[in-house]
Amino acid sequence: MIKNKIIYKTRNMSNIHGISQSKPSYKGPYNPYVNEGFAPINSPSPQNQVDYKAKFKSLMISAIRTFSFWILVIQAIAFIATYIIFYVRNDDWGCVLLTMGAKYEPRIKYHYEFFRLIAPIVLHGGLMHFFSNFISQIFFNFTLEDYYKKQKFMLAFFLAGIGGNVMSCVMFPGAISVGASSSLFGCMVLYGYYLWENYDQLGENKNTRILIFGFIILANLGISADENKSIDMGAHFGIF
Repeated sequence: MIKNKIIYKTRNMSNIHGISQSKPSYKGPYNPYVNEGFAPINSPSPQNQVDYKAKFKSLMISAIRTFSFWILVIQAIAFIATYIIFYVRNDDWGCVLLTMGAKYEPRIKYHYEFFRLIAPIVLHGGLMHFFSNFISQIFFNFTLEDYYKKQKFMLAFFLAGIGGNVMSCVMFPGAISVGASSSLFGCMVLYGYYLWENYDQLGENKNTRILIFGFIILANLGISADENKSIDMGAHFGIF
């Protein structure tokens, strides 16, 4: 009697979930605690799985709706176009930049080509110049636009760029200059204020942000101080 009773309980326990262990499953080995008994024992629960494809798609959709994304696209197109014109015309690099809309004070002052105060924002003098400005803008622009909203950020971006080019006209009237640095330095100042204003809400990576911010500032100041690099100091510091 005792033996039969024990066997009876064991058989009940083997089917406590109401599922036959011999039932075939395409989902993996038997696991009575996950997915009604037919999910692999080591497989993650569907609730914990991250859909990286959907997450990336959502991120890209959000990005292409921003001004920051499209100003980078315009800068990239302008950079490629500059090189194409340079190789097709086989002309001097400075003349090509002047044709593309580089800042040149005599043209602005005597021919009223005021577009030369804006066009340099999307032009660059070389690959490293373009690459350094491009990466720095990715770090600053998207965060600032998200925080200050599109209209305010666009206003700050272009005011800094135009102000830097005006100062460049005053300090170096005979020089041809290009670059998003005038707007970028304005964004750097705005980003510094953003860090100061939101330090307690930046989370665990706030100190990392500050370190990267400091590194970018020192790198740009170091390059600006090197006279052999022909850096337009007026365009960089015109925002002040």
